[in-house]
Amino acid sequence: MKNQLLSFLLLSILLTNCASNTLPLNDIEEEIETKLDQPSFPVNLDPSIKIKADLQDSLAQSTFIFIIEADDQDGEIVVQQLLLNDAVISTSDTTKWLAVTGDFLLKAIVEDDSGSSVMDSLSFKVIEKENSVPTLKIILDETPLLEGNSINIVLDVNDADGTITKTSLYIDNTLMTSTTSLDWIATLGIHTIKGVIEDNQGSSVTDSLEIEVIKKENIIIEADNEAIIYTGRIDYSNPKAPSFCFPGISIKTNFTGTFINLLLEDFATGGNINTNYYQVILDNSTQEITVEVNANQDKYELFSDLENTNHTIEIVKRTECMVGKSTFKGFEIGGNATVSQPTSKTRNIEFIGDSQTCGYGNEVSYDNPSINSGFNAVNENAYKAWGAITANNLNANYQCVAYSGRGMYRNVDASLNGTLPKIYNRIFANQSTPLWNINLYTPDVIVINLGTNDYAQNANNNLLNGDDFVNTYTEFVTTIRENYPNAKIICVNGVMMSDYFPANQNVWTTIKKQTAAVVKSFNDNNDTEVYHYALSPQSGPYGEDWHPTLTTHQRMAEGLTSYIQTISSW
Repeated sequence: MKNQLLSFLLLSILLTNCASNTLPLNDIEEEIETKLDQPSFPVNLDPSIKIKADLQDSLAQSTFIFIIEADDQDGEIVVQQLLLNDAVISTSDTTKWLAVTGDFLLKAIVEDDSGSSVMDSLSFKVIEKENSVPTLKIILDETPLLEGNSINIVLDVNDADGTITKTSLYIDNTLMTSTTSLDWIATLGIHTIKGVIEDNQGSSVTDSLEIEVIKKENIIIEADNEAIIYTGRIDYSNPKAPSFCFPGISIKTNFTGTFINLLLEDFATGGNINTNYYQVILDNSTQEITVEVNANQDKYELFSDLENTNHTIEIVKRTECMVGKSTFKGFEIGGNATVSQPTSKTRNIEFIGDSQTCGYGNEVSYDNPSINSGFNAVNENAYKAWGAITANNLNANYQCVAYSGRGMYRNVDASLNGTLPKIYNRIFANQSTPLWNINLYTPDVIVINLGTNDYAQNANNNLLNGDDFVNTYTEFVTTIRENYPNAKIICVNGVMMSDYFPANQNVWTTIKKQTAAVVKSFNDNNDTEVYHYALSPQSGPYGEDWHPTLTTHQRMAEGLTSYIQTISSW
């Protein structure tokens, strides 16, 4: 550039000098050099430019990113354009472009404030992106493939690079739906399920599955099946029809099947007082229902629409002997059922008591203690009484010998017949035969809670003779000890007594002293496995007829559970 200017200036001065004939040639060259070195004569520098491009493997439908890197060292860029096949697509530094197929020439042009412009270019080719084939899988829910069952069929579909535009689900070549889900009522026989899908690029996929639907067959599990475990005072004289009346009777088995029904004959006469109720527990309390039974029915639907997998069912008698007795005939199970024996518990506990242990009125709660509702069988739940809860807390089998209104020496009406010591060896509280075989159940722990009814008539000035009470209690514990020489025997004072009622009699303090005296008499004779445990008197709210509520039963069980753990290795 400088040499060009030098030549131009030399020619101009020569022409001028020739006209005036004033300067020699050497002087002319020196003058030119001086003028060129003077800063008052500026020279513009060209701007710089470079294209950077992310071409995403040159596949159509990809987003390409173009970046223009431009700079002007002695000025500024005033014009910037990005052209694709000579069409301006952007004037920004960064440009995103959704690629289409074809051959392309990318140009970037910039111009500075002195009018100098430069260009960079890039050639590339975009090819068609290959279509990803969609995926398809037929999925059935876990409902057993039994005739009449509702089977949910799902087409699990996916298209990684597009969308599913067409769906067809066939059963035995009959189009059932154009969606991805179908609830199908299964019919007997072998069937072919087929799914067909197509994506937005026209690619189609097929999947098929062959299934066999079998007949739903019900089986009867008779009461003498070895898979059934019984707990409680039960008459087994007819193995196919065991009978019972005490609360807390438990019948338990494992099974597979889609539904289960209870087969039971009941002898209660009905009404508010004489209607038996059962707590039915599925899969260890996953579901629980209450079943009301009657003398005119012999089959009760328990659970249906079950998954045909392993289940556990337990039937527990909520109501006591005064309500009525029942006879168990077995289970009816559907869906090619099987049964197996549940894992047996290794600990045994027995509760002997009155209405508190029966769960009298515990299903209701009254803030007003003056309410006298009377007994209603529907509100009695031995399964949620303190004894059953304690056994469950300790993972122990539970046997209950309890009867509302009965006492140790005398009953709530002061009668002496049918007290707990007199009915303790029975299977049916109000029948002298058959007698209970003590070898069928050996308790590790026996809990006695009696005495509340013995003191009930004190409110009518029919005072209990303390010696009669203590002597009877001692004789009863002696009988129990003879039956079960290794058991721990816990003599408990319940929650329904206090020193405030009857007034001025301090019956709560009195019965605790009497119970402690009974226990001491055994301890003094080297029987240290007889214990005394006093619960705290209850406070409101109350169940029926001043009885403890479910909340109070829970508190009673918590206290006793802790106590048993302190005196045993449980």
